Amino acid sequence: MTASAPATDALLNELLDWGVRYEPEYSRGLSNHLPMSLIALQRLGASAERLQAYCSSYAARLRLAPVPAEGRARPGAAVPTRRFGDVGAFPELRRYFLDELAEHGVARVLSRALPVLIPGIGAAAFHGQIRTAYGIEAGHHGEIASGLGYWAARYLRLRDTLPAQGPLEAPVWLAAIASEFNDWQAGAGLIFEDMQAVALSPRLQDRLVGLKLDGATLEQLTRFAVEKFVATRNFTVLHLITSAHALGVLLPYCDEPEVALHWYAVAFATALAAVHSSLHSDAGEVAVLSWSEIISRALRSDDDHDVKLVYTCSQLAALYPGPDFLRAASARMQ
Repeated sequence: MTASAPATDALLNELLDWGVRYEPEYSRGLSNHLPMSLIALQRLGASAERLQAYCSSYAARLRLAPVPAEGRARPGAAVPTRRFGDVGAFPELRRYFLDELAEHGVARVLSRALPVLIPGIGAAAFHGQIRTAYGIEAGHHGEIASGLGYWAARYLRLRDTLPAQGPLEAPVWLAAIASEFNDWQAGAGLIFEDMQAVALSPRLQDRLVGLKLDGATLEQLTRFAVEKFVATRNFTVLHLITSAHALGVLLPYCDEPEVALHWYAVAFATALAAVHSSLHSDAGEVAVLSWSEIISRALRSDDDHDVKLVYTCSQLAALYPGPDFLRAASARMQ
């Protein structure tokens, strides 16, 4: 459906090299989407002029990140988990992962880092995980390091241990969880703050048991999110779609993919519970567009979530059969 444009490969790398100097957040906790949007735009076929214009416009809202102290981690040093959850530690965490990537390469670094990061996969509304996956797709060490560093700095562990598995297929499991939260009032905070709040509810923790995990689970989670998004256009649900795609990119690097999938499902269900009471299926009918029209609109859009969702849906449409992803992309780009 979409493919990297060779004419802009070098430019994308230059822009990503330039962009890693910025902080991973701006304006009181909003995630910096510049690198992810540039990768998505380039994969959708954006021209060099469009990439440069988007980069210049978006960067105006960002701040330069502090330069970490000189020195490098001892090669092979353990992932510095003591700094997890400290957003101010991002420069040092990014430096650690960058040094490790230079020393050991992508596969080895991910195999060591993912087991300790996955239990906090909801970090910054999944943006640490998503940024890491985009960096992998772009083959850019700086972006992989930034994604891993951001994930660690905003680490979001929603429970201490995985819940017991059971016989429930993902859609049934999610529906049962959601039904418990028709009266839940999400705060006015960021997505991950609402996730933290609802995770404190014993109702949620009790309901998280019973999920059946198998080769169909990730597709079931993805299709559930797409169906909910088409019906509601909810912003949190949009992130469930983009994070599900990102998890698919990461799973081949996980030594225990079922464990990773289970932690992701817990974060997915927690995000759903946090917003379920506001998911009203009254967003209106979707006028289904062609992929060419959707991509054309995305390439012209300055909205980072337009770009990311269209790219994500185009990738998922090539992976899973059916019209679901075309409908979701159409719903966003009406």
